Amino acid sequence: MAVHTEVTDAIGSWDLKSEAKVIWLYNRLIIDGLIQRPISMVKISERKLEISHVEAKQFKNLGPAQTKQWRNELDTEYQASGLRDADIRWIKELSHDQMFLCWLYVATTYGKKRKDESKKSPWSELYEYYPLKFYDADAESANNLAFDYLSLGLESNPATKEGLLSNILDFVSILHPSFEVKRDYLIGLKAKVNEASVCDYFKFAEDGSLNQIKWLWSYLRKTQKMPGQIADSMEKHGLSRIYGAFHLWGRDSQFKNEIIRLAKAAYKNSVEVSSGGRKARVNLTLSTEVKELLEDLAGGSRYKSQFVENLILNAKRNAK
Repeated sequence: MAVHTEVTDAIGSWDLKSEAKVIWLYNRLIIDGLIQRPISMVKISERKLEISHVEAKQFKNLGPAQTKQWRNELDTEYQASGLRDADIRWIKELSHDQMFLCWLYVATTYGKKRKDESKKSPWSELYEYYPLKFYDADAESANNLAFDYLSLGLESNPATKEGLLSNILDFVSILHPSFEVKRDYLIGLKAKVNEASVCDYFKFAEDGSLNQIKWLWSYLRKTQKMPGQIADSMEKHGLSRIYGAFHLWGRDSQFKNEIIRLAKAAYKNSVEVSSGGRKARVNLTLSTEVKELLEDLAGGSRYKSQFVENLILNAKRNAK
């Protein structure tokens, strides 16, 4: 049953069935100063509610005719420059590793000011965009930058996969007033994901504890000088953080293979030292069905060892 309000009775309901449109419109209203940028993730249902509140205020201040015109102008702008659900669907289907890589790519995208400052757009200024460089925030001069991820008010440290997704979608929605620029950016982003999907980085650390993964991140950052300052405080993302930063590191495969060799040796030594020799590797042969069931019950392939260890200890306690 449709909900009728003073606004909908006067000028009809706004079509907000498309998630991509809601994301675009929400960010567009933030740019116009009609909504404040939140400090954490806001669900689509909550965004729709805030958009409705803005519309009600516009109706009160402008009246029905001008509010309808305002809404029609935004609809026209969205049709010309907004992404569609089909454009962002693949991002929503990514694994945690792939999602973090996408977020890191987005979070290290920056724009430089145009030489021709006379050109204007509905978005206050028009920028030249150079999305292909991965950079460490403290090493980049901000003098000639028009914007970067953090300057747009997006979350600096999303703690969950859902938070990563929300900020990715917000960023690509407001990246540029041109649909073609957004589309080309997404093509480049997807290419990075596809490129990384055939790489098997750091398989040796899949069963590592949180502390061991944190050690590996520190080793790569401090000893091997891998870029990634923007993700230094994001240890909750575990090995996904290393996967993303290492893949975006702009070095050739020969260099990276050598880093992996050195990291594997250092990691093995670190694990043996930290465990005091109490860890031993065991090879098991399982059916495909049982292997998949083990990964499912453990919550992922990197947690299998801890899960099996807990099962054995529980079985021993129950046998007493």
